[in-house]
Amino acid sequence: MKIALITDGINPYVLGGMQKHSYYLAKYFSKLGHKTVVFHCLNGKTPNYEQHFSKEELQNLTFVSIDFPASGKLPGHYIRNSMKYSEALFKAFINQEQSFDFIYTKGFTGMAFYQNKNQLNCPIGVQLHGLEMFQKGGNLKQWLEKKLLKKPAKYCLRKADVVFAYGGKISKIVRGLGVDDKKIIKQHGAADDFWLQNTDNQRAFDNSMAFVGRFEHRKGHHLVNQVIPNIHKDFNLIMVGNVPEDKKLKNTCIQYVGNLSAEKVFDILSKTTYLLVPSLAEGFPTIIVEAMAQGVIPIATNVGAVAEIVNLENGFLFDSNSVSELQNTIEKALSLSLNQRKQMSNEARKQVEENFNWDFSAKKLLSEIVVINDSWKRTNSESH
Repeated sequence: MKIALITDGINPYVLGGMQKHSYYLAKYFSKLGHKTVVFHCLNGKTPNYEQHFSKEELQNLTFVSIDFPASGKLPGHYIRNSMKYSEALFKAFINQEQSFDFIYTKGFTGMAFYQNKNQLNCPIGVQLHGLEMFQKGGNLKQWLEKKLLKKPAKYCLRKADVVFAYGGKISKIVRGLGVDDKKIIKQHGAADDFWLQNTDNQRAFDNSMAFVGRFEHRKGHHLVNQVIPNIHKDFNLIMVGNVPEDKKLKNTCIQYVGNLSAEKVFDILSKTTYLLVPSLAEGFPTIIVEAMAQGVIPIATNVGAVAEIVNLENGFLFDSNSVSELQNTIEKALSLSLNQRKQMSNEARKQVEENFNWDFSAKKLLSEIVVINDSWKRTNSESH
């Protein structure tokens, strides 16, 4: 097949969960033998695709880079810039002068494509990831941002031929917005061989925890700051990601290490017992899958599609935006015996090995796309 992957960036040129997912889509579409043209933003960076894709993968990959418009200050600037970016992407797509079997759009990048749907000649799908604009949580500024994002999100979901959703509460949101269940395809995040590699580590299964994520209200840093001083058991917590100095706790049990490379995050997680994910809203946090691939036990809020991978056998779920729930869950986790920790760790890795690795997920996704393409061809040939 020939696939157009339309995104606002790929890791490592643009950081974020959606961009990391876009990178893996490009990697595994090409790895499985499908010609893929990646339309993306470089954020002013010089590409070095040979460093991030194998020679075999690059034989099936073509990259088209488009600059994302500079940010503004007036309300709604992100949506306006997203529309301009989408229009530039569509122009670049049309200029390719080649046929595609499927168009996979990320976020709001497909808006101009839907406006010109009669020129596409193939089905188009959208993945809006966490759909945080329809989830609870956030301050006044974030409430306003969510309100502005709802209309274009609904437009993309309703205009696309197929909607890729993480399952769980995310698919429920999509259905609640009037999208036909037949259009919804479950598509999870996954871990690749890097995260699944066997390091033969001697994890101590001590009271060690790690938090990996950028500093924003949605990620629950404020909950961590309220809970940690009340934990009476001995523990240590490594905070990965930049945190403002005035938001750091003066606590000897906490180590702030800033942003780190994937290799360094891997090293930390390979020695850590628990992963702390107290987010107020999420889609399907990739870090949970990556950590579980190494046997790290997640302590996570039951938001988005987190419950698709975390269950009572391999981790802990608690209600979002609740200090008491978070504290009780952490204390429950720290009270586990050594054998219980080892068993949950084994179940965490097993879950990823069997259901959430990229080899499995990519093959399943591509089989879905083949079916979508065949159905689209039959429907459109009959209409003509």
